[in-house]
Amino acid sequence: MSNINFVQRAYELADSGNYSGVSEIRAVMTREGFSLRQLSQLSGKQLTQQLKARIAAARRDTAQP
Repeated sequence: MSNINFVQRAYELADSGNYSGVSEIRAVMTREGFSLRQLSQLSGKQLTQQLKARIAAARRDTAQP
């Protein structure tokens, strides 16, 4: 799997609103077979901040009637 697909998948999971944090996304991606090298990128400051922002936005969107 390429890094582009890795990042896209992380964004998809964050945008789903089903996860409360990056650690949950990391766990899902581990089960999906992403490599430890790819998963270590989720510790990067910029990507982590982007994922947290997307998670928060998705959870706000799903909370609205």
